[in-house]
Amino acid sequence: MGTNKARIDKSIKKILEGKTIDEAKLSIPEITSTMKSNFIDKEVSEQAYQSIVGVVGGKLSKIYALDEDEYEEIANDLFKREQWVNEVMELVEDDSDSEMSDVLLKALRISLGETVKEERDETYFVEKLLYQIVFLSLENTMQGALESLDEGITISQIRKEFIKPLADKLFEDDVRENISKLVEGKLTLATINEQIANKLKNFGGF
Repeated sequence: MGTNKARIDKSIKKILEGKTIDEAKLSIPEITSTMKSNFIDKEVSEQAYQSIVGVVGGKLSKIYALDEDEYEEIANDLFKREQWVNEVMELVEDDSDSEMSDVLLKALRISLGETVKEERDETYFVEKLLYQIVFLSLENTMQGALESLDEGITISQIRKEFIKPLADKLFEDDVRENISKLVEGKLTLATINEQIANKLKNFGGF
């Protein structure tokens, strides 16, 4: 594994120049891309990510006078988030089911939005991501039956009164226990997504 350290340092400085710390956080994806493009090996390993965190963290520390805990937390959290985005996108690319791909992308968008808004950590993001996959998948599975219900029932009522209770139960009974396993790398998102899909086959009679 090799890097062009001088080029990386110059690139990061240029990206962060004149920005506040909050603006800098929003620039992390751009910094990540710059860092990865300067690694000789195309596949960026966990060790490489830690190197990236170290370099970016050092730069954040110098520019914004952050202590070590502050800059490491910022860098680590944002890089982990990007790794999850990459994993979802790979799953979308590998999935031939367009409806499932739409579910994954929508779940990703919602969970990222909630995580950023609440300023929460990786575990929170993973929990929200898995719940949205369950909820949106269930919504798709039940779509045909729900369309035959009385016209007086609104979409929001259907989601609240029919889909959410089922999604909550399915998530608590079969999915929640996998959050820590996913965060710790003991299970993959692809495996859990397949488990959810298999479980939802039981709802085919709706």
